[in-house]
Amino acid sequence: MLRWAGTIVAVGLMALLGRQAADALDLSCNNNLVSYWGQNIYKFKHNATGEQGLDYYCENNPSEDILVVSFLNTYDPMIINLSDHCYEFFNDTKLLNCPKVGEQIKKCQSLGKTVLLSMGGQEGEYRLTSEQQGKRVAQEIWDMFLGGQGDTRPFGDAVLDGLDLDIEKNDAVGYTDFIKTMRDLYASDKNKKYYMAAAPLCHYPDLVMPMTYNEAWFDMIFVQFYNSPCGADNFGTQTFNFEMWDAWARIYSVNKDVKVFLGLPSSEYAALTGYVDADRMKHIVGDLQSTYSSFGGVMLYDISESRPNGDYSKQAKDEMNRNANCGNSD
Repeated sequence: MLRWAGTIVAVGLMALLGRQAADALDLSCNNNLVSYWGQNIYKFKHNATGEQGLDYYCENNPSEDILVVSFLNTYDPMIINLSDHCYEFFNDTKLLNCPKVGEQIKKCQSLGKTVLLSMGGQEGEYRLTSEQQGKRVAQEIWDMFLGGQGDTRPFGDAVLDGLDLDIEKNDAVGYTDFIKTMRDLYASDKNKKYYMAAAPLCHYPDLVMPMTYNEAWFDMIFVQFYNSPCGADNFGTQTFNFEMWDAWARIYSVNKDVKVFLGLPSSEYAALTGYVDADRMKHIVGDLQSTYSSFGGVMLYDISESRPNGDYSKQAKDEMNRNANCGNSD
């Protein structure tokens, strides 16, 4: 087993080195682009090579401001699913040992990208059953992936920039306490900025943890406007409900500066429903960007499908850049 005991100095150094990358993200701007990495949808949909290493997307014509490593999908014990990107395990455990991915994360951060870890997803046995478990899991994740001093770190001395909660099933018990504990841990590291994101389905209020969204601090939410009647393919109808999430951001969110992202499939293969072609996507983005002050940008699932699909991510980023606005600037 590889062990990282006594790595407080190394982890602290990485936090300092990662400071510039985290600070490079400006959430006051409404042109940020998020892509999920790690599940390699392209390979399984097309029986092809598909997704490259994370650093490839940071170095080659990058459009993303935020990359989301997915998924941590079981808490007890901790299990990560990164498709075919990592096959090694810590001895006698089901926990992946992925130092190569850790180096890729650090490379992306050095290039000014923000890298988050996504918890949850459609698969896995993730569940919190109590407030105390929420607090304990927060400490474990802090020690394993963020600024803590854990003996076992799947990505080595890489220090991620925060978390994304893609909680699509099971109970909401414990998540408010999880987030509050995590934010206390964030605050204990004075050298680095950390973020808390979430990826709710577009149903409003959220079907799994509606109260958590009103009780805990989020910096941004990547609303999944797909696989549902409220998806982007129904833009222009009464079922498309971005305005409800905008109202939540302005009225009910603890953080009144929280940003709401338009979550889209990056190709027709990336979701069951909700995909819109590039021209339609640009029209929707332009409308939301000019209408809603909470609009923070576009989230795409996933990056493996985006590049082969006419570089869908670049088209989204270019469209947002046309009318980008940061804070109160003109």
